[in-house]
Amino acid sequence: MNIVKSLGLISQFPEAKLQTIIQPVKREDGSLSYLTPSEVAAIAKLIQDTTGSNKCNYLIKRKPQDRKDLAVQGIEPLVSNQLLNNRSKARAYQVYAEIEKS
Repeated sequence: MNIVKSLGLISQFPEAKLQTIIQPVKREDGSLSYLTPSEVAAIAKLIQDTTGSNKCNYLIKRKPQDRKDLAVQGIEPLVSNQLLNNRSKARAYQVYAEIEKS
């Protein structure tokens, strides 16, 4: 997997910043939802397992969203404070996980 190989190189670049953008994703059943805190934690764990470090710079971002587009899709816009649970779960694996300030 290319992403795993790339993550394996992160330790050579201490200033590297990894990020996860929280945006609507289409699920297997056709529904639309945001990444869950458990999914974000799984990403942080993958980073830890691949890099061997729990101290990578890890940023959780929300994608700027068009309210009209989201309304058509039937999902509410995400607000920054909804990302707190994502950050809490991610910090179990990446202690420097932060939420992008908007």
